[in-house]
Amino acid sequence: MKKYLIKISTLFFLTLMISHVAMAKNHTASENKKVKTKTKAGMEINYSTSLYGALFGAERFYDNNGFGLELKIGKRDWRFFAAIQFNRFKNSAIDYNAKDSVLNIGAGFSNLYFNRHMVFKFSAGPAFLLNDSLEHQKGSSGFYVDLKPLGFRIRLSKSYIDIFPITLLWEMPATTSVPILYINYRFAVSAGFNF
Repeated sequence: MKKYLIKISTLFFLTLMISHVAMAKNHTASENKKVKTKTKAGMEINYSTSLYGALFGAERFYDNNGFGLELKIGKRDWRFFAAIQFNRFKNSAIDYNAKDSVLNIGAGFSNLYFNRHMVFKFSAGPAFLLNDSLEHQKGSSGFYVDLKPLGFRIRLSKSYIDIFPITLLWEMPATTSVPILYINYRFAVSAGFNF
């Protein structure tokens, strides 16, 4: 368990350091001129799936697939958004057929950097259990944190695609009795456009 935590911490430390260095180099001519920009709104849909269980040398006891929708508003490289996510977990540690469905409703922000070719995203908020479990009833609530530090943006006219090789979802939809906690490393892809 200790080695597992060290590997996770090291990987995310390196990822965040790369992000920080890239952001420090993001000084384009238009930014230096302080060009006035209009407030823009947009929408984004996203999909995430478990991918890196074996990478950390730990037993993969659950798989996850998630879908989400985000409504965004902001200027130039910064966007603030409201997010809704649906996540489905398959827990094979207890029962291979045991599945938990979780609804996340949160808020967050995103930032484009490295000459607007890369994106950082963070969101958090309440999480709701959508099914009965051994210790908890449907409707139990907790919270979640979704971190996407290193994404690659592909522009397509007025739309775009973001690809995140690795993200972290920390989700606790039930906090009483024996808490339900999912820590999931995922691959994610998003498609969005501005209104």
